[in-house]
Amino acid sequence: MLLALLVLVILVIIGGSVYLYLAGQKLASQDTYQAVFLINGQVYFGKIIEQNRENVMLTAVYYLQNKTTTADVNINSSDSKNDWTLVKLGSEFHGPTDQMVINRDNILFIEELRSDSRVIQAISQNLNQASQ
Repeated sequence: MLLALLVLVILVIIGGSVYLYLAGQKLASQDTYQAVFLINGQVYFGKIIEQNRENVMLTAVYYLQNKTTTADVNINSSDSKNDWTLVKLGSEFHGPTDQMVINRDNILFIEELRSDSRVIQAISQNLNQASQ
């Protein structure tokens, strides 16, 4: 009887721990874009499709870089010295897929982007141009 009670208590503790862990792993809405800020200063914009303790997986990935070509979607900066371009992952010379797995140790924080953000407007413009 005492052994059965001990096993039950252990199962409740394990179950509670798993529940609390999974509750902390809330998956962001796949309909919205997130900004993933890395410890090296790079920021990636995309949709989180999967995450766990070790990694965050993004799709529909974009990132900012100093303007280099006119073919990219521009985000005009208020600082005239910085003309940023939003680049779609996959257009690089090495031809990566439009999916990225980021180690959580490299993530500083994640923000959900509003639908009226300049990044979302530039992504929408890019998607409209690509569909034409």
